[in-house]
Amino acid sequence: MKNTALLIYAGIMLISCYREAAQAQQPKPQKIIIQYPATASIGGVLPWIAKEKGFFSKNMLDAELVFTTASTAMQALIAGSIDIAIGDVLAPLSAFAGGADVVVVGSFANSTPYIMAARPTVRRVGDLKGGKIGIQSPTGRGTIFTRFVLEEAGLDADRDVQLLRVGGTGARVAALISGHIDGALVNPGVADQVKKAGLNALNLRGVSFIDAELHVMRRRLEEWKSALLGAFRAIKEAAVYMKSERSGSVDVIQRLMRIDDRQVAETAYDIWVQYVVTDPRIPSKVIQETLRLAERVDPRMKQVNVQRLFDMGFANQLESGK
Repeated sequence: MKNTALLIYAGIMLISCYREAAQAQQPKPQKIIIQYPATASIGGVLPWIAKEKGFFSKNMLDAELVFTTASTAMQALIAGSIDIAIGDVLAPLSAFAGGADVVVVGSFANSTPYIMAARPTVRRVGDLKGGKIGIQSPTGRGTIFTRFVLEEAGLDADRDVQLLRVGGTGARVAALISGHIDGALVNPGVADQVKKAGLNALNLRGVSFIDAELHVMRRRLEEWKSALLGAFRAIKEAAVYMKSERSGSVDVIQRLMRIDDRQVAETAYDIWVQYVVTDPRIPSKVIQETLRLAERVDPRMKQVNVQRLFDMGFANQLESGK
């Protein structure tokens, strides 16, 4: 009886040692720090879907998601405090033009990040001819986008419409509701408010702009190739998930935006999902049209070496299934 007990004990100890040895041999997830630009954006939603749905873990990554402004993110990226930055392409373009060896490796949204909120009779942007368009300030990114969107619709922003300075998103929506203006670019996050007020929310998918791109420092491409590729793959899996899983995606959006009204999150999802692409390779036409808009922000963009700034190597690898 005593010998039997010893054998059982020895067996238990042997199994325990085997498990500990097996666990010790398993690779630990690699830590990676990823910046995202805003909670109410595709660039914010996709990495959080990847984290909450386990896509980072699946790719052996311990991902820390950090919210910062684009300018702060670029400084942190250059300093090595973060590994990947996500956002629109203006920040890496500006940094690249200033001498930083940053590289854009792909994008999951290639259309303008705004919608055009407009009075009920406006069915397309061209219908705003002769109307008043609300802007936040005479200059700045939002105004440049407004002008660009109007011109893409065949309107002259100086002669065919009147640009009125009315303030931020909330003020522009209020001015629309009161009838003070006829249209304004707003974030899709307020689309539900726009629709509930009886206004139209015009989709701007036809206006090309690289809006949810990933950029890294070139020196890290080889040094951190495995981790960067894993993170890229996880975010691609999140894009595929977002396109196919409405309820789960809305759950993430609702938590991320910290809103109680699920309908607000559903409306934001219904707009964003139309902009999301699952193939991160950026079409050359989108790059060219984005640069045309970026030149309005910074004349140095005319001198950008496109082949140096945009590297689709990771994106090609993902799409080839390797």
